[in-house]
Amino acid sequence: MRSQSLEDGLLIYYSWDSTFLDQSDNEFDPYFVNATFIEDRHGKSSKDLYFNGIDEYITLPNSNDLLPPFPLSFSFWFKLDDLTPEHGVLFDNDFNEFTHSGVMMNISSSQRLGIAFGNGQGFYLSARKTFLTDIHLEAERWYYATGVFHNRFDMRIFINGEEQNGLLDGSAENMVYVEGVGNIGRQDANYQLLPYHFKGFMDEFRYWNRGLSNDEVRLLYEEETLSVNEVDGHTVRIFPNPVNDLLNITTNSSDNPNIRIFNQYSKLIIAKLNTKQLRTNFLSSGIYILEIEQIDTGLKERIKLLKH
Repeated sequence: MRSQSLEDGLLIYYSWDSTFLDQSDNEFDPYFVNATFIEDRHGKSSKDLYFNGIDEYITLPNSNDLLPPFPLSFSFWFKLDDLTPEHGVLFDNDFNEFTHSGVMMNISSSQRLGIAFGNGQGFYLSARKTFLTDIHLEAERWYYATGVFHNRFDMRIFINGEEQNGLLDGSAENMVYVEGVGNIGRQDANYQLLPYHFKGFMDEFRYWNRGLSNDEVRLLYEEETLSVNEVDGHTVRIFPNPVNDLLNITTNSSDNPNIRIFNQYSKLIIAKLNTKQLRTNFLSSGIYILEIEQIDTGLKERIKLLKH
């Protein structure tokens, strides 16, 4: 039996690489777009989208293929301008102004990333089931988020390729689609106020009609990180890369990170705590995975490391 490809079950791929068009084979181009191309996290022009938090969002095309039952998954890069819930609405595959329906991802009032599904019975606790991560997010920082719904009991969030612990909230027992049109950057969650709009940056949106495995999510994040020659994701930088012996790690934090190196078969080779330098002369030549855990936030970054 062949292993699955990340192309299997892929419904939409919006690279936002100077185009709004769907880059998958399905041609699910957006029905409506109101967002601005801007310089991406690598300094390249017209490679990211900026949403102003007022009236900018994207509407997916109206298609039953974009309303899959469980399992399903989606992923994208995002950076928040601020941490207000009104500006932290990320994705909703069934936008509706009168009820929770379909699946969604947003930032909670406690600055935690959450995913949920709705049963079409209003904006009540009984009309949704939510999974919230334990980690509190920061503004002005890039994250790679993946939401996976294997079934109504198994909902997972990954940040930078790592599955997050968290808590379930709400009592909805089933997911229902009502309107049938998804939105990126717009959601509604109450009867009295107008819909909320995302304020910040987004890139590389993907949407599948299957549940990604943990290994696939990790692989996806590794493919989304920068080239093996340099890594600078506004969080972690390693140099030199390729490396012969002494490897240096810098982060935004004043605390030294925990470092682990894995081989291509995910076997742990070495682990060092509280350090920003690591000797690698004992490693054989080849490709490794370097895991950097930031002590203050608990977030982990995985980066390809080439040993000469």
